Amino acid sequence: MSHFNLKISALLFLLFGLFALNAIDVGAQTIDRGTQRNGMHSCPPGQFVVGVHVDKNWLQCSGEFGSYSPSDEIIDRTTIRRRRNQVQGMHTCPVGMAMTGLHVTEERLACAPVSRSFPRFVDIGTQRSGMHICAEGSPVSGIHVNRNLLLCGTSGGFNAAEFVDAGTQSDDMHSCPNGRFVVGVHTDKNLLLCSSDFGNNGDPQIVRFRRGESGGSQPNSMLACPEGMAMTGLHVDNKLLACARVAPPPISRVVDARTQRSGMHACKQGSPVSGIDVRNNLLLCGTEGGVSASTAEGTHDFTVWLAGHSPFGASKGQTKEHPWWTGSYPTGGTLNGNLIRVANPRNSVWLGFIKSNYGSNDCGKSEAYVLLEPGATLTEDQMQTIFGSSSPTLPVAFVVCSGAVGKATPNGGLTFPSLPLNITYTRR
Repeated sequence: MSHFNLKISALLFLLFGLFALNAIDVGAQTIDRGTQRNGMHSCPPGQFVVGVHVDKNWLQCSGEFGSYSPSDEIIDRTTIRRRRNQVQGMHTCPVGMAMTGLHVTEERLACAPVSRSFPRFVDIGTQRSGMHICAEGSPVSGIHVNRNLLLCGTSGGFNAAEFVDAGTQSDDMHSCPNGRFVVGVHTDKNLLLCSSDFGNNGDPQIVRFRRGESGGSQPNSMLACPEGMAMTGLHVDNKLLACARVAPPPISRVVDARTQRSGMHACKQGSPVSGIDVRNNLLLCGTEGGVSASTAEGTHDFTVWLAGHSPFGASKGQTKEHPWWTGSYPTGGTLNGNLIRVANPRNSVWLGFIKSNYGSNDCGKSEAYVLLEPGATLTEDQMQTIFGSSSPTLPVAFVVCSGAVGKATPNGGLTFPSLPLNITYTRR
C-alpha cells in the first residue's frame, strides 16, 4: 500500500472514530455528544432534537420528522426575560418549527421547519436513554432548563382532554386555560394537570383561605372551593383558589393522598380537584360533600373528617395522657345503608380504632385499638372487631387514636389536626 493510501486510510479512520465518539445509536435515533453547528451543540444535519440531558450536554436526535437544509435553520436568541417566543413560560421555537440545537448558557435555540404538524404538550419527566425526552413521535420545540420542562410538538393549542399546564396566568395566579378544570397539582414545579371533562358554568370565583369546621366536609388546614365548584387556578403563597361551577351531576368529595398521574399528585379519573392541603399533600377531589351529594341507591364514597381532642387545654381537670379523634357518618339526619369500607388516605399517619370494650382513655394501650397503617384499608375481620359487624348499619361513630403531632397554643395547650377517613357505604 502506498504512503498516500495509508494517509487516506488513517484520515478516514480518524473521522469515523470521532463520529463514533460523538454519536451513540439508539434504535432509529442517535444520542449526540458533541456535534457543533451554528455556534452550539446541534443534532446532525437533517435531524431534530427529541431529548436533552443538560448536565452531560447530550442531545437525542431523530430524522423521523422530515429533513431540512442548513439555510432553513434559524437561531432564536430571544431570552425568556424579553417574553417573546414563549409558550407555557418556556423559550420556544416559532410555531411549525422544532429544535435542532441548544446553547443553554446563552439561551439560544436552533430551529427548523417540520414537514407536518404535531400537537403541543408539556412533558415534565418522560425518560428514555437516560435523559428527559418527548413521548415517541414528537420533537422538542421548547425548553425550561431550571424547571426541567420540555415543550413537545410544533403547533396548535393544548386541546387534549387532559394536559399539563406550566404557565397559563389568569386572575393573578397559575390557572388552567378557559373552560378547563384542575385535576392534578405539582406545587414544587408549579404545574397543573388540566381537563375539559367537567364543563364550565360561569366565570371563576376567587376563594381565600378559610378554616373549615372539624368533622365537616373540609379540614381546618385545607383551602377548598364552595360545594358544587372545582378549581381552575391556584396561588399557593397567597392561599387563593379560582373556582368555577361544575356541570351536573355532582361528584362526591373524597380526600386523595397518593394517586399519581402525568408525574404529579392527581385525583382519580372522573373527578376534579376542589381543595388542597399543601403542607400535608392532600387533595380534595369531587364537588359536593355530605349526605345530599349521595342520595341515590348504590355504593358511594365519602371522606369523614375526624376532629382532634387534646389531653391538655381549657379543661384543667382532664387526666387523659394521649390525644384522640372522633367523627361519625352521617353527621345528621337518617340514612339507610351500611358501611362496607374504611381506608386511611394519609401517607404518614397511622390510625388506631378503639375496640368496643375500651375508651378514648386507652389510647396509650396498643391492645385497646385496631391499627390501620398509612394508606391501608380495614379488613372484614378488623371491621368485625371494631364495629361488631363487617358491614355495620349507618350511622357509624369513630373513636380513633393516632400518632399525629399536635401544635402548641398560646395558652400552653395543644391543638391537633383533623384527620381524613375515606369510607364507602351502600345506600338502600
